[in-house]
Amino acid sequence: MTNGYIVNRAWQIEAIRKAMDRFGQGDAKHADHEQVVQWLGSWGTDHELEPPECS
Repeated sequence: MTNGYIVNRAWQIEAIRKAMDRFGQGDAKHADHEQVVQWLGSWGTDHELEPPECS
């Protein structure tokens, strides 16, 4: 069963690998982790934050 799960998720594993390669080369846009955590923590509150900018 585990092997089937991996086979069925091969596209996701490949997409993550490609993104990590791009990030390592400095070609990928990304948002600051702490800003994302704060943004997600604000969901559903009266003071929901704007999503962080990717750079």
